[in-house]
Amino acid sequence: MNTENLPNILKTWETLNGGIMLRNFDEWLDDHCITNNTQFASDLCAKTRYLTDMLSLVKVCRADPNLLNELNLAHLSLVVTGNTELANKFILGYRLGPGMDDEYVKRTRCYG
Repeated sequence: MNTENLPNILKTWETLNGGIMLRNFDEWLDDHCITNNTQFASDLCAKTRYLTDMLSLVKVCRADPNLLNELNLAHLSLVVTGNTELANKFILGYRLGPGMDDEYVKRTRCYG
């Protein structure tokens, strides 16, 4: 993935504690399928597993509360309602919370 295309998950979260633990979804998916010699039954299953894995990773490093909150929000929306909108936004590097610093928004394009 070209990390210069914005927004993207790596650039959006890199400056916050725990952000360096995140992985690009496509790279994670390729690695997961190769390592486990398996394919997911659906996009929903793959995204659910991805968000679960990212939650596990960032929890061990005491991630920034904003990262945990937004990751949990995306995960719960997907698992509880089956709605992929927030998961897709998170995976693409969009911030789910309002009120970000103007310089941060300009640098990461985290609102699009």
